[in-house]
Amino acid sequence: MKKKKRKGMFLLRYILTFLCTGAVCMLFLFLASCFPQACIQTGSEKSAEYFMEQELFPCLEKGKQNTKYDNYADCLLFHIAYQMDAKKPFSSMVKAVYYDYSRGRVNDDYYASVFQGKRANTTYFRYWHGAVCLIRPLLCICGAEEIRMASGICLSVLNVILGILLWKKKQRELLGLYSFSLLLIKIWVAVFSIEYIMAFILMTAMLICFVVYERAEKEKIFQLSIISGVLTCFFDFLTVETVTITVPLLFLFVIKQNGGKLGAWKKEFGFMMASCFFWIFSYGGMFLGKWLLAAKLMGSRVFGEVFDTAGYRIAHGGNTGMFSRLYHAAAYNISCLLGTGEISVWAIVVCLAVMGILFRKGGTFRRLLLCLGMVPYLRYLVLSGHSMEHYFFTYRAQMITIMSVGMIVLHEGKTALKERKHI
Repeated sequence: MKKKKRKGMFLLRYILTFLCTGAVCMLFLFLASCFPQACIQTGSEKSAEYFMEQELFPCLEKGKQNTKYDNYADCLLFHIAYQMDAKKPFSSMVKAVYYDYSRGRVNDDYYASVFQGKRANTTYFRYWHGAVCLIRPLLCICGAEEIRMASGICLSVLNVILGILLWKKKQRELLGLYSFSLLLIKIWVAVFSIEYIMAFILMTAMLICFVVYERAEKEKIFQLSIISGVLTCFFDFLTVETVTITVPLLFLFVIKQNGGKLGAWKKEFGFMMASCFFWIFSYGGMFLGKWLLAAKLMGSRVFGEVFDTAGYRIAHGGNTGMFSRLYHAAAYNISCLLGTGEISVWAIVVCLAVMGILFRKGGTFRRLLLCLGMVPYLRYLVLSGHSMEHYFFTYRAQMITIMSVGMIVLHEGKTALKERKHI
C-alpha cells in the first residue's frame, strides 16, 4: 500500500513538473508579447538591415556544408517577434504571425514589415518559437547581430561552469572528450545562428544540472528529463533536439562508472528508458499543447496542417522509395560529420554490424553507451525527409555518437592496460 502511494506521489510530482515548466514558458512568452512595438522599432530596424545584407544559407568555409548556418530561420524568428501585437498578446504568442509575400525571401518580407508597415498574413503556429521571449525584450536595446553575440557568450559561460564542475569532480577524461566532440561538430558555427545555438545552450544547462545531481535519487533525474523535454520543445526549431537528453545521460553513466556505482544492465537500461520516456512525453506534450491552443483560436484545420507537415518531414524525398530515403538520411548526416562525399551503404552496414557485435559481447557500460550513440540514427530514420533536407545542421546530433564511441575506446583501453599490469 505504501509503495503504491509513493508511486502515486511521484507521478503527481512529474505531472506538476510538466505543467509548471510549461506554464512558466508560456508566461514569459506572453509577457514578451506585451512589449509595445514602438519599444522594439529601433532594434528591429537594425535587425532588418542586418538580414538584408546576409545570404539566407551562407557557409563559413566556402563549399563546406558542415559550416553552413541559417539566416532564414533566424530572420523568421525576428519577424514573428516584430509582428506580435501588444493588444492581443495571447493570440500573438499562439498564432506566431508574419508577413509573407516573396515566398522564400524572408529577409525582404521582414524589411517590408519593419520599414513599410506591412501587416502579417501568415501563421507559423506549429512551433512555440520560445526564443522570441528573449529576442523581443533584447530588441529594446540592440539588434540581431548583438543578440547572436550574447547567445554565444551565454553558451561559453555555461561551458566554463561545466568545465569547472567536471574538473573539480576529477572527470577530466569526460571533459576532454566533450571538448573534442564540440570541435568535431564545429560548435562555433552555432554561434552564428540562434536557431542552432538554443539546443546547445539547453544541453549545457542540463549537463550542469545532471552533474550537480549525479548522486540524487532517480526521481530527481526524471524531473530534470521532463524539464529538458519541455524547454527543448519550447526553444528548439527541430534541429538537434535529442542532445538535450542523450548527452546528459551519457555524462551520468560515465560519472557512475568512474565512481564504481553503475548498476546491473537491466536496472540501468530501465532507468535510461524511463528518462527518455519522460523526455519524449514532455517534448510531445508541449507540441500537443501548442496545437490545441492554436485549434481553439483557429479551428480544427490546424491539425490537418500539422499532419501534412509531419508527413512532409517524414517522407519528403521526391519519388524515392522508403529504403532510399532512409539510407540517404543517414548517409548525408554521416558524410557531413566526416566532411567527405556521400558514403557507401555498405560502410553503414559494416558500422552497424560492428556496433551489434560490441553490444552483444559488451558489459553494462558499453551497452548503455552504444544505445545512446544510436539515437541520432533512429531520429534520422523517423524524420528521414527532414534529415535529408536539413542534414547541414541535423548532423550535429551525432555528438552523442562521437562521445559514446570515444568513451568506449578509452574505457576498453584502460581496462586492457590494467589487465596487462596484473600479468
